[in-house]
Amino acid sequence: MTIKELRQLNEVEQGKILQESRKKLRELRFKAARRDSDRLKIPYG
Repeated sequence: MTIKELRQLNEVEQGKILQESRKKLRELRFKAARRDSDRLKIPYG
């Protein structure tokens, strides 16, 4: 494997990790917002 190939592979892996963490963040934010709206009895859109 060349350094170029390794670098491309690394970028792909970092991209996947970034997507996963973004998805988790969004889910956490959504859950928190829904929990807050439940407490305030305001439907969360």
